[in-house]
Amino acid sequence: MQSYKVILQLFYTIILSLSVSLNLKAQSALPEGTLIYKADTIGRLEAFPAAYIVSQVVVYKKLDQLRIEIWLVNKFNKADAQKDIHIRNKQGTYMFIESSDSIMAASTNFAMFMSYEDEKLLQAERAMRGLSSSYKVDKVIQNVRWLDLPAQRAIVKGGPKNEESEMILTNAVDIPISSVFDSVLGKLPGTPLQFIVYERGWMTRLTADKLKLEKVSDTLFQVNPKRKIMSLDEMIQGISDFK
Repeated sequence: MQSYKVILQLFYTIILSLSVSLNLKAQSALPEGTLIYKADTIGRLEAFPAAYIVSQVVVYKKLDQLRIEIWLVNKFNKADAQKDIHIRNKQGTYMFIESSDSIMAASTNFAMFMSYEDEKLLQAERAMRGLSSSYKVDKVIQNVRWLDLPAQRAIVKGGPKNEESEMILTNAVDIPISSVFDSVLGKLPGTPLQFIVYERGWMTRLTADKLKLEKVSDTLFQVNPKRKIMSLDEMIQGISDFK
């Protein structure tokens, strides 16, 4: 049952996050480095939200490769932590979970793989079904400096309910964090440096507080060969087998 819940959680995350096509450019203003977002839990959305709360998000970028780690901590047991990891490399996209719990780690010893061609097909299918989000900058409030980058504090509108939210955005770096948080950011241009996500029953504010222009190891964009690689169809079949 635990394995089923884990697979279902990962599958759900995949479907939500695969509606933004990333066209990373080798000539980005940040060809290589690390961007770290701190997370502040600012509200409960449900009576019984998930036990795991986002503590930070770490993004590694190297030319056209990207690794996004969502760090989560169990609010009932701080020693229980996990990472939801998204990798985009030359082969395609990979998504998997790393956990401090040995049982959870054993049950999640796989990685979901999707080629860029299959990703585009999924994006087109979601668009036809009206599931893709669309966001745009409605009004710029203030020009600011953030992590020594030129940025804008702006009101953004969009989503299923055309809601408004305030964000800090920059075009000075090319880090498409929206590939993971599409439910909030949709096709919003630029890199958000502060924004709010509504996931797992919690409202969380993510704020970019560290930008490191540094060498990044190639191993961060590789999947451990001990992990079983599964396609989207295999994931769907795996869920069906549990039912």
